[in-house]
Amino acid sequence: MSMIYVLLFGSLVFALTTQGQPCSKPQGDHMVLKGDAILSNSFPDGTAVSFQCETGYMSVGGSASITCTAGTWSPIRLKCERKNCGSPGEVANGNIDYATGTYFGDKIVITCNTGFRLVGRSEIVCGVDGWMSRLPECEIKTCDPPAKVGNASFSPDKDVYDYREVIQYTCLKGFTLNGSKSISCSEDEIFKPDPPKCILVKCEEPKIADAETVSPYLPLYGYLDTVTHRCTSGFRMEGEPTSTCDINSKWTPGLPQCVATTTTTTTTQPSITMKVPAVSVGPTRPPDSGAPNVWQSWLIAILVIIACCGVIACGCHFFGVPASIKTRFRSQGGYSGNVATKDEVEM
Repeated sequence: MSMIYVLLFGSLVFALTTQGQPCSKPQGDHMVLKGDAILSNSFPDGTAVSFQCETGYMSVGGSASITCTAGTWSPIRLKCERKNCGSPGEVANGNIDYATGTYFGDKIVITCNTGFRLVGRSEIVCGVDGWMSRLPECEIKTCDPPAKVGNASFSPDKDVYDYREVIQYTCLKGFTLNGSKSISCSEDEIFKPDPPKCILVKCEEPKIADAETVSPYLPLYGYLDTVTHRCTSGFRMEGEPTSTCDINSKWTPGLPQCVATTTTTTTTQPSITMKVPAVSVGPTRPPDSGAPNVWQSWLIAILVIIACCGVIACGCHFFGVPASIKTRFRSQGGYSGNVATKDEVEM
């Protein structure tokens, strides 16, 4: 029985101590207290307060009110989410970079395509009421007219030219265009490349010694006119026979030359001595010097002696041997006793 009294007494003491206990300042995710409650740090028992989503956040449902009961707040039902600004739209001739997103505090970056300039803000932030600025515009870049070119005309002739618009040049008759015929308005808002020039191309009359002109003679040679030469007899050409008048009023690749031809060409190599052995190609005979041959002389002499002996023998046979000769031969033992003389025969 005493135990029951103890429990009842404890409950009474607890009720008396908790009754009227205040609550501390409540807090919720991405929300704040409304009204004067935001200034208080302690709330009496039974106090009811309301929340609202903080700046940049919006309610997605749930009760915004809570109550303090015996020092404890009732559960917070309010849900707050970050505000989304959504798509800002499109930019003609430009691009939008959503690098960070489209939620509160995020920003987008706008750039224009090549040849267009940005008019407006290049960065826009997502704020409480949405995007904090209107989208910019991308305007096409323009170029002023190019400088005039002497002895030339161009078209179209306008006060302002849009990006990538092309101008074409035409030289007056007799002049040659040096440079690009067409130029266009660039993204730097100037024409590129530089305008051309119209120049008078005139090559001097080609004069080459010991040569004749094959192509027709012209009183004046202009751009890309050609001339062809040919060397006269006894001369050979060094260089190209045909030359062309270039943009610089020069003959390209230059005029040739005519040099005299030679029949023999001797090449001397002092450091090298070459010996060529003689090659026999058949029997040879001594050159005819005009003097009689030795063997022929001996042969003639022998024939002469034989002829003389024959003449003497014949004379002796027909006319006899003189007495003086006979006497000389006898005295020298030239005749033998067996040889009869003419006188002995007659006797």
